[in-house]
Amino acid sequence: MEHGERYASPVLMLKKLIEEKQGTTLTVSYDIACKLKAHFEVMFSTRMVENCGLTDGEEMERLWSYLRPFCHITKEMTPSHRVDLLSDALLHYGRKKANDIVDVIGQRTEKARLIHQRAMEQLQDLIKGTKLSWKEEYVNKLQSYQHFRDQLVATDDEEVFVVVNQHCERIDRELKTLEARHHIQRRWVEGEKDYNDALKHLELQQKGALIRKLRHDVAEYHFLQETMRKEGAGQAIATRIKKQLEKASQIINNTVTRYNKNNFRAEFLLPGQVLRKDALNTQHDMYYVQEERRSDVNQSLQHKAVRLLNLAQRAEEEKDFVKAEKDNVLQHYKQCCERLETAASSRTEQNVYVSGLRHLMVKKMQDYKDTVTKIQDAFLHHPD
Repeated sequence: MEHGERYASPVLMLKKLIEEKQGTTLTVSYDIACKLKAHFEVMFSTRMVENCGLTDGEEMERLWSYLRPFCHITKEMTPSHRVDLLSDALLHYGRKKANDIVDVIGQRTEKARLIHQRAMEQLQDLIKGTKLSWKEEYVNKLQSYQHFRDQLVATDDEEVFVVVNQHCERIDRELKTLEARHHIQRRWVEGEKDYNDALKHLELQQKGALIRKLRHDVAEYHFLQETMRKEGAGQAIATRIKKQLEKASQIINNTVTRYNKNNFRAEFLLPGQVLRKDALNTQHDMYYVQEERRSDVNQSLQHKAVRLLNLAQRAEEEKDFVKAEKDNVLQHYKQCCERLETAASSRTEQNVYVSGLRHLMVKKMQDYKDTVTKIQDAFLHHPD
């Protein structure tokens, strides 16, 4: 771009990209988006949008930062010499990235693990501070414990078994701590009065949280519908709004599905199951009952909880992305080894040149194999 953050060039590039990749979900991060859409950080922050992981959207800025010192060198050069120098600089940058890939994968894995752990710990502390009774906490852990126990029985994968068993042991220790603190002689089981009473209150909180989210999602859906009617079907912006409307509709479907999966019991106008047509009705009783029953948690705590939950979700995504990247890198190096092995075995001439070439190929193969081993070892230390 020749004139700073003007919109014509990036908008054109985004338009072309969307046209070429129709049917594919794309996530585009660019620092003029805040100019294109109001409230960018709230709606489109990479910490709030699914499938963004822990990316900060600044990777290109790091490349520009690396290239910036060359401006003093290249400003007096001819165009061809400038292209040569910048090409060499970029090739060096690419080689350095490739050489550091093992360390980067390990660092990203550890970073995602720590961020997820800290976010969940802070979220748990926040929940404890919002008057969740020890009985509700106890029943919640009992349900989690039973869920992981069921997974242990169902899995045949040894690695999955080890990870799930670790979760079971951790929750069992937490349950025993609560039992000792509150003098519980025998672990509660479903059907007992104490268990059922605590479960009833816990379900009410869970239902309330989902209904509040559903109400927010439905409000956004109706807002987009109204905007669509105002703009008219022939306008270019209407096409973008239509896509946002489809996404908002899918979010509502997902929230309804999450609610119904819990198999809640119907209680005082809060349904056990939610129908989509009821969810879209902003005048439905469940929204007003929930409004009356909203907790006295202040707005800042709610916002903090949302931020922590989104951060934990992005960290989980990051771990999946790093694992996929690790698999791709391993596959790449294995293919390189196979090609080198084929090339080395095909050169049967007996002379100094071929002998030296074969020696270089073997050395390069060993380098690739060492890299594969390092990556695999890095993930042994971070199995999550």
